[in-house]
Amino acid sequence: MKKIFKTLIILLIGLVVLQSCKKEAMFDSTDDLYNNITAIKNLSKQRNAFRTLSAEEKANLWKAKYRHLKYMGNFNRDQLTYIDNLINLIDKNLFIKSSKKHKITNTVIMDELIKEGKLLFDSKTLFSLLFDLNNDDFLLINSDLMQNKKNQQRVCNCARGSRYTCGRLTSIGYISVGIEYGECSGTKCVMTDGGCGGFWSQDCNGDKCSY
Repeated sequence: MKKIFKTLIILLIGLVVLQSCKKEAMFDSTDDLYNNITAIKNLSKQRNAFRTLSAEEKANLWKAKYRHLKYMGNFNRDQLTYIDNLINLIDKNLFIKSSKKHKITNTVIMDELIKEGKLLFDSKTLFSLLFDLNNDDFLLINSDLMQNKKNQQRVCNCARGSRYTCGRLTSIGYISVGIEYGECSGTKCVMTDGGCGGFWSQDCNGDKCSY
């Protein structure tokens, strides 16, 4: 009886270690993905890389972003709770356009995230939390949208219908003071699958930001 009990204990410990190793391997893999994507500083190329990912990989990428922020940042308890809530919110269904999760997150839930986030973070940090993957060019490009040469069709860079897709820096002189959100319009561009809006979960289907 003691032998059987001992064997069961050893098997149980082995299963726990195996699961732990699998979890660590997944985190290592996701962290590598996060580092590779955020190392791309050209916004168009970064978005293109993001679009090649599966829905599950996209969810894991954003979660990895928040884990890194928690580790590197200096946040108070309420801010950490907010970030933990983002981690719990995100799953692969957020990136599947036919899912209820996708639709409700980009409307009702996003409004609530913005409302609550404004009480906890400065506007630039909140924008970074919800709308970009550590790319400093994002807000600069939206502030002065790049015009392509004549006869060259541009790639869409905002999501029509989203209230939070055209974020840009506001400033006094050379000092950034906040973020303002514009309205996306225009259709003379090549639509892309994902890469715009909250968590980059919306299609880019517009090319003009009006403020």
